[in-house]
Parts: sequence; C-alpha cells; structure tokens
Amino acid sequence: MNKSNSNNSITDQMVIGVTMGDAAGIGPEVIVKALADPNIRRAAKFIVFGMNEQLCYAADKVEIEPFWGRHQHEKISRDYPHKVVVADYDEYSVPPWIRGPSKVAGETSI
Repeated sequence: MNKSNSNNSITDQMVIGVTMGDAAGIGPEVIVKALADPNIRRAAKFIVFGMNEQLCYAADKVEIEPFWGRHQHEKISRDYPHKVVVADYDEYSVPPWIRGPSKVAGETSI
C-alpha cells in the first residue's frame, strides 16, 4: 500500500469522535475553535456528539462560520461526506443564555 495516498480519500481517514459535554459549559466553544483550524481538520474526520444548536451559537459568538455537516445522531455513520459532522441530539434544547450547571444542561451531557 502506498502510504502517501492513504489519506487522499475521505473515507480512508481516521475517524475521531468528540463529545461536546455540558451544552452550557465551555465544550461547544472549545470544539468550534479547535476544529476551525484547517490543519487539524486535515488530520482526520471528526464526529462531534452533541447539539448542533449550541455549536452554531458558539460559532456565532466567536465569529466563525460553521464548517461542519449535521446529521441526526441515530443515523450517523463514518461514511458521512463531511470532514466534520455533528451527530445532533436535537431532541434536547438548552437555551444559549444558560451558563453553568443546570438540570437541563446536565441531561444533555454526553
């Protein structure tokens, strides 16, 4: 196998799963800022398990254009065509103004 071609196909790349954690914590912003770096995105495919709504809010807050795809968490697979995809737990909702520990944010922690 020619190693120089092994990362040319998006389906051949390593897949890294990232959990968002507490939706009202720092997780969404940390994920958005880290994966906004094209060098990091070139290294692997990423599946973020969390809430797309919170990631979009975090991206807007730090003026980063969303760069990921979204798919319902029940239907996620490693073959999704984006470098970064959110396995969205959209059945939960945490208002973006909630910060810090709360019952609703704790229930959404993955």
